[in-house]
Amino acid sequence: MLKEVNWSANRSYKTGSDNEPLQFYIDGLCNSNKLDLLLGYFSSAAINILSLGFANFLYNGGTMRLIVNNILSQKDKDALLSASDDNIASDLVDLGDIKKLKQTLSEYGNHFFECLAWLIANKKIQLKIIRPKHGKGIAHYKNGIFYDGRDYVGFSASCNFTAFGLLENLERLESFLGWENSRSTKFTTEVKFDFEEIFFEKDINVEYLSVNEIEIAIQKEFGNKTIDELIIQEKDLALKKSKVFDNIRVMKSIEDAVSKIDTKLREPK
Repeated sequence: MLKEVNWSANRSYKTGSDNEPLQFYIDGLCNSNKLDLLLGYFSSAAINILSLGFANFLYNGGTMRLIVNNILSQKDKDALLSASDDNIASDLVDLGDIKKLKQTLSEYGNHFFECLAWLIANKKIQLKIIRPKHGKGIAHYKNGIFYDGRDYVGFSASCNFTAFGLLENLERLESFLGWENSRSTKFTTEVKFDFEEIFFEKDINVEYLSVNEIEIAIQKEFGNKTIDELIIQEKDLALKKSKVFDNIRVMKSIEDAVSKIDTKLREPK
């Protein structure tokens, strides 16, 4: 799966170039069934932007593990709190219906957050919330690994996993194909080790937080710069998408994602 992707020739993705970071994430999601993300800021608006990739990923049985810092939007925090509620409806998400799944992930409203809570409650998305044990800083990692059951692709990015990071900022992402050379193998091995150390709460430099300790991003200031920019409202998403989706290679990734969905819809049930 991952070996079949036409990755950037120089393995690099940069905003405004032929190879956008958004393209990398869509290709990775469509061709894998496991994703580990060691992040700084996270916003579920990113899932909306990558809905075609996420629909394929989840339909393929995909599971996602996230390590994030303790600053989220109010709606994302509410979704985490709801995930621990035993009253979540069992039929909010139909992982066997890729058309409905894609629509669910594309509609960034209250139902979207209900479905996000369902995915978290059912271990399709697992989160660890962290901050440095000493000092006043934040967790600001931006690494991850895609797996397909056999091969893996690692990456190191400047961009946060937020709508703003994917669509608005000038960002760069370097990818590492695990089968390609010793440097790529070493990088992915190190990212995997670091991720497991933190996720399984073995890192002595990390403090692990509860959902109740999450700070609301829209109320928080970091240095001299508010981080309101990290939370893009629903009304802004379509405009920001259109800027990036003009890119020929991004459109090719989107067309491939749609083709995979169409193929799965034609499969006998």
